[in-house]
Amino acid sequence: MEKMDKVIIFVLGIFLNSYVFALEPNFEKDLDIINAKSAYEQGITGQGVSIGVFDDDFRLEHKSLNTQMLETLTFSDQTKANYWINNSHGSHVAAIALGAFNNPIMHGVAYNAKGYGMQAPLSLDVFNYIEANLDAEYKFFGDPNKNIKVINNSFGDFIFPVLHIEVADDFYELTQDEVENYIMEIMDQTNTNSSIIKLSKEKQILNIFAAGNSGISSPTTLAVLPHYDQDLNAWLAVGAIDSSKVTKLKDGSLDMSEPFAFTNFSNAFKGAVYFSILTPGEYIWSANSATTDGFIPEQGTSMAAPFATGAATLVSQKFPFLNGKQIGDLLLSTANSNVKLPKMVLKNITSNENKNLFISLIYVDNEVPTTADGSFDWAQIDKDRIEAGYSDDGIANFYKQYFKKYVPNATDEQIQKYITSKINFINDTDSIEVSSITKEELIGQGVLDIKKAMNGLALLDANRLTTSDILDYRNTGETLYYSIDTNGYNATFANDIAQRKYNPLWHYKGGEDSMYNLNVGFIKDGSGVLTLSADAYFEGNTIVKNGGLKLLRTGDKGAEIKNSNVFVEQAGTLSGNGIIYKNLYNEGSVRPGNKDLSDLIVNGTYTQNTQDASLQIDVANLAKSNSKLIANNYDIKNSKLVFIPLTDTFYDKNTKVALDLGNLKNYLNSFSTVELEKSLTLDFDISQDRESIVFKGVKNGAYDIKNSGIGASLRDIRYKLNDTNLNRQNLYKDFFKNLDTSKDISSVQNIVKSIDNQSYLSNISVLIEDQAKITQNYTLFAINNNLSNTLFAPNNDYTQNKEYFWYAAPNYKKTNGDEYKGRKVGTDFGFGTSINDNEQISLNLGASNTKNKFNESHYETDSINAGINYIYDFESFKVLSAATLGYGKNTLDLSSNPILSSSSKSNYNHFIAGAMLGLAKDFEFSNVVLTPLSYVNYNYIYQEGFDINSDIFARKVDSISHQTTSINAGLNLAYLNKNQNITTKLSSYALYEYRLSGKDIENSSKFIDFSSNGFTQKYELNEHLLTIGANLEMLYPNNFFIRFGAAGEIEKKRNSINLMTTIGKIF
Repeated sequence: MEKMDKVIIFVLGIFLNSYVFALEPNFEKDLDIINAKSAYEQGITGQGVSIGVFDDDFRLEHKSLNTQMLETLTFSDQTKANYWINNSHGSHVAAIALGAFNNPIMHGVAYNAKGYGMQAPLSLDVFNYIEANLDAEYKFFGDPNKNIKVINNSFGDFIFPVLHIEVADDFYELTQDEVENYIMEIMDQTNTNSSIIKLSKEKQILNIFAAGNSGISSPTTLAVLPHYDQDLNAWLAVGAIDSSKVTKLKDGSLDMSEPFAFTNFSNAFKGAVYFSILTPGEYIWSANSATTDGFIPEQGTSMAAPFATGAATLVSQKFPFLNGKQIGDLLLSTANSNVKLPKMVLKNITSNENKNLFISLIYVDNEVPTTADGSFDWAQIDKDRIEAGYSDDGIANFYKQYFKKYVPNATDEQIQKYITSKINFINDTDSIEVSSITKEELIGQGVLDIKKAMNGLALLDANRLTTSDILDYRNTGETLYYSIDTNGYNATFANDIAQRKYNPLWHYKGGEDSMYNLNVGFIKDGSGVLTLSADAYFEGNTIVKNGGLKLLRTGDKGAEIKNSNVFVEQAGTLSGNGIIYKNLYNEGSVRPGNKDLSDLIVNGTYTQNTQDASLQIDVANLAKSNSKLIANNYDIKNSKLVFIPLTDTFYDKNTKVALDLGNLKNYLNSFSTVELEKSLTLDFDISQDRESIVFKGVKNGAYDIKNSGIGASLRDIRYKLNDTNLNRQNLYKDFFKNLDTSKDISSVQNIVKSIDNQSYLSNISVLIEDQAKITQNYTLFAINNNLSNTLFAPNNDYTQNKEYFWYAAPNYKKTNGDEYKGRKVGTDFGFGTSINDNEQISLNLGASNTKNKFNESHYETDSINAGINYIYDFESFKVLSAATLGYGKNTLDLSSNPILSSSSKSNYNHFIAGAMLGLAKDFEFSNVVLTPLSYVNYNYIYQEGFDINSDIFARKVDSISHQTTSINAGLNLAYLNKNQNITTKLSSYALYEYRLSGKDIENSSKFIDFSSNGFTQKYELNEHLLTIGANLEMLYPNNFFIRFGAAGEIEKKRNSINLMTTIGKIF
């Protein structure tokens, strides 16, 4: 065999240098043929999925790729002249799969996916055998941090092992030994192809290959490799069609009988039937790497492959639990094989340099016409060719279109000369190869159909399984099993699921004898629920090993398991309202219906005879009282029957629900245990004769939450909901249905907390603490009449003989807490004077705006405050005193509260007063002063009552009067530095506050619709507060000063940061 030294060469198709085209881009039609829009309508665009692209190189500056490719590995010098003209293939291919949606020409099939690109050098014969490179692909694409499930490989060779031919530069026939030796060489561990193979075998990464562009009826070597290695099933071969020549019919089928709908260059699928698919590959517009923002059309299976890669990416987003091999299974099983075919297709058999070797006329599902002596009947063949649309005129029209697409500047004379040569070549019988293939060998599994792929798996194909998938499950006979682990995800398969038995004609030398004539079964594994909403026709067993399998029937359609016995293992659950035509064996849990009282039907025998197995029957206070398991026969012993009251229906106290169990009633005594599933909030009991369920009432303690009496009110309200005069009766009933359906106590408490809504009490605590800080800050400023509005510093001679001061201090505070996040902005103003050597007095005024965001409540408060400070200096210590008054206007917005949401807001006022009395003492050490201080703080707040308006649970909140006292102690350390121009002081401080009284705020509310039902709420104020801060102050010769300060407040429930700037003057 010749030309064996260079086995990997790019199949570039037609590379174009022209930038002006006579025909409009066809990309929308390409996407329409494969039904991509249906994925986009579901929000499936490749978001969060990463794919691999193995190609020549990738121009990351191009607008289609600059946000899409996360990493590339290249081995070439990209600065060479004409580099991106000669290495344009990878950019074009990658953009088809994942190009950004940022231009009117085209976008990637999975335009929100991300990519990892690795360069495959044009000639890999040297690259192959460098030991360090042997695992380059495996290491790059197999990195678990990249989580790649799909790799696009738009390249191949010119060897066709299934047909024993090579067309590298001419047509060569190969012997069987040459083919087998070549396949062994491809799979050899010293070849980089082994790295690709390892990715599929060891990591189940789906490798998608272009079938090749030589017009041969079988794919190139790498694309057809699973034919020789049945374990290589994470593999896909892709051929090209011309979507402009395909008609989509109303019934979803495709009319592909127009000539050249099957492109004249794409290889067909002989030897690759069960792992091949068709996608658009003619006149495909994509990124032109010769520019950073241009686009160019190309043709080839290289362009077809990334359509499949993009579709695989969409599938990976929709069903993230599938591995690469299973993604391939899904694409193949959902491909559209409902295709109207021509009697014949025409292919150009070309060499690697596009040299015409033969014209191939291929009959599809028809024998080649022969004469009586067995020779070709050329007259009939010629007639069939013309009828199929490949007449001389048809050929001429095809190539005229070709020139319009790709060579628009060609002259009429050039075009005519080219067409004449083509027609002459076709009419020379010495240049014609005639053969016959089956429909499957032409279309593989069909045309890619993303719409159907979004509905999940449609076929259990024995040809894509291996001998390791054979299992004799519980002596039911050897069967091939297809297993899916949902890995914690919930998903729905909405396609009918058929089976296909092993076809030895599709496998090398007949494949595996042990797989002949075996049925295929299905195993549901892993946590999460897989829903089947269509019918299952496979004939092997259905096994629910872990997690849930749900049958979802709509009306009288879907969710029928036609030919399969169903086994539910101990960790598995089967639920739903479908029909099982054979037997159901339960060792885990079976729950008929979908929490809608529908029934599960078993046409065979229902068997439940293990201790841990349970049958779960839903019960509700409706016309149909319960779900049923309806079987022709029952085999029940030593197991459980559990009744589950559906709490999303409303029950009155002492409601009795009569059960209708059908024939199961006759087997109640066969259960070892008959019990009720416990509700978190409601108390049910089962009658002694086991024929009815009784609602006894709401459980004691139901709906209770900490620091509120709302639970008792809600329990009482629930019993009042049958009052016909009650406003919004159905809304209240719906609320309690939802509340009582909750499966965990935290969900119940969160719903009740939304009604209780103590945020207004939390907000009061914020107001009290802010007012205490205002009192503190005013006082501490007055200690030293030249200094800041937050803390103090020593008396200094540079301020002597000054009797007055004023200041303005803008400030900002940000709070992060367990209960809320908030911010406050404001400005304080002050004026003070020395009455004599021992007495000082100052007046202060401030205004602020506060916004606090609690979990479900938004508060905005506009406040003003005023204060007076008086200090008496006994020389050995100072007496500190202050008094403040404040007023605030509050707005409560509950629009984000799931229960109390309303378009209206609550407005109310508050009034607050504070006072403090304390002592301070300065200890001077040269330029350093240490000042301990301690004081008692008192605060009083009055808040008006207000209404919370909502559709349900509207209420009146009482007014609040609350007093609190605290003791504070701390230290201030100040350092003074004086020079001729500026006196600078740096200080730091820490203050600790302990709350003495008023630690709890209590208040009452009453529901407007239930005036007799009130409740009391309690909120615990923080007992401890630590404040730490630092300040930098500068006093100028003109007696103006400026100060910058930062302080942090640390509490159990929240932390705050304060930023302050003060400007003022002493005089």
